[in-house]
Amino acid sequence: IADLRIDNRAVYTGNFTAPTTAVGLDYATKLYLKFEGTDTSTRIYDSALPYSSRHGDANVTVGAELDTGITPPFGSASCLFNGSTGRITFSDSTDWDFSGGGNWTIEFQLYITNKNDATIIGHWKDDDTDRSWMIRNDTDVNQLKFEFEDSGSSYNSLNFTWNPSTGQWYEVAMVRRGGTVEAYVDGTSLGTNAIGDDPISSSVDLYIGARNGASIEKLLDGNLKDLRISLTDQYPTSSYTPTGEALGIDQYTVLYLPFDGYDTSTIIPDYAQGASAFGLWVDDSGLENDGTQASNQPD
Repeated sequence: IADLRIDNRAVYTGNFTAPTTAVGLDYATKLYLKFEGTDTSTRIYDSALPYSSRHGDANVTVGAELDTGITPPFGSASCLFNGSTGRITFSDSTDWDFSGGGNWTIEFQLYITNKNDATIIGHWKDDDTDRSWMIRNDTDVNQLKFEFEDSGSSYNSLNFTWNPSTGQWYEVAMVRRGGTVEAYVDGTSLGTNAIGDDPISSSVDLYIGARNGASIEKLLDGNLKDLRISLTDQYPTSSYTPTGEALGIDQYTVLYLPFDGYDTSTIIPDYAQGASAFGLWVDDSGLENDGTQASNQPD
């Protein structure tokens, strides 16, 4: 058996083309067993625990919603941001506090409807005490930016040259690796920048699709899909090959937003959970992962 899923909805309402890749999870998934790992391993865990969410449901404003009108790279939906009011937020958490100097990865699928100076995600408020970090796609100057305030109260902007087109999807990743931050688009490095100090801690909400300040500004006009924050370096080399599939979760994931569901839905849960929540263990010696997969078996 591979890729077993139970959903609390009718996924298929008629004849369908059998998937050739992993089905992944969505907002209605009750059980999802990928059966992946090393040969003969007996550690088999459930990847779908939406009701044990690490951060619960996002707070969603008018102008942000799940959208099936733009075909995503995988799955059935993505999250639309209308560029004028739409954003989603999660309450403050130490999970988005990068002040400890550890490695991290922020990654997502991005679709640009109209170019502008847009904030993708940030633990930031535009004041003197809570400007921790944010990622901006500033198409006014053709730069992808990681901006932060350090412990010396200095503003820093790590800039990566990038001129994306409208109307297509990009896989974007930003990786902290020791003393550098590296940006990737579709698995290809945009370069590295030295990070001499860590972002300060902050007590404000995490914003996605807009910058928090005296007013809400620099709003994204486009769509996001499959956003994940991990407290590790997910890509230790200068390039990687995108899988074309949902990222999923692992023991390092502290936020995971697949952005899948019904069109116009504003129910957007976090699917991340701590390592202790990876629940199912196999004790029967007759059950184990099988490393000899059939060639047509999903990954």
